[in-house]
Amino acid sequence: MQLRNQDFVVETSRPVVVFDLDGVLAVSPAKETINDVDFFRNRWENPHLVDSNREMLRMLRSLRSSGWRVVVITARPEEFREQTVAWFQRFNVRVDYEERLTSIDRGVVLFMRDIGEEGRIGDASGWKVKVLDLLMSKGARVQFVVEDYKENVERMRTRVPVLSYEEVR
Repeated sequence: MQLRNQDFVVETSRPVVVFDLDGVLAVSPAKETINDVDFFRNRWENPHLVDSNREMLRMLRSLRSSGWRVVVITARPEEFREQTVAWFQRFNVRVDYEERLTSIDRGVVLFMRDIGEEGRIGDASGWKVKVLDLLMSKGARVQFVVEDYKENVERMRTRVPVLSYEEVR
């Protein structure tokens, strides 16, 4: 598994919540487009085309203002980091450019996939679980995850409580 910063340090005193991006924080299209690479590439290259899920962004902001660390683990490839950060900025959410959970809170911590990892675009459950395991092995106090993709929900539930966005909306 490739992360931009393999040696990141985790501050362990604050609770952590993990959000998925597409389908949770960002409004996602119907699931039948999940493997349409061109469709997703167009959305990721043009962040102005993607609306936010206002409820979930409100939850993210509320948790951050209450002292929680917020982590976003997304299947979006690393090559779209600048556009993804621009999307967050559009909705007034600061993003920490480094993959770290230190005592200095510079914003949402964003983990993105290396371009060649885990096969097709919609198939990121293995990668997301590896990042979650890595965070927890470094002492991150992950309290729960908010995820919409069924396979991810099932795999992550073996580790921490998961709020399945698909089940509650």
